[in-house]
Amino acid sequence: MGEVPHRRGNRATGFRLGKRLEMLFRTIQQAKRFVRMILGFTLLLIGVAMLISPGPAWLVILCALGLLAAEFVWARRLLDRMKHGGERIRDAVLMRSHARETSYR
Repeated sequence: MGEVPHRRGNRATGFRLGKRLEMLFRTIQQAKRFVRMILGFTLLLIGVAMLISPGPAWLVILCALGLLAAEFVWARRLLDRMKHGGERIRDAVLMRSHARETSYR
């Protein structure tokens, strides 16, 4: 006669499959993290090189810090400082242009 599969065996197989999927998910997450870090540091080096050569250095550096900020606290803090400095510059430029507009009237 044919054997009837036990429920316990099915659960064990399902458990192993779940463990494997969990391990696969962790491996994919670690690979994404590694790629993000490599890309972030590469962009950061390219941005620093662009400071002395033609190119959008600050834009590349901001993008690099955006990638690295997901993994490193120092990058997040530096990105926040750069954003704050950019806001101050923007406000100063807008204030100056507004002052010029009102002086011409």
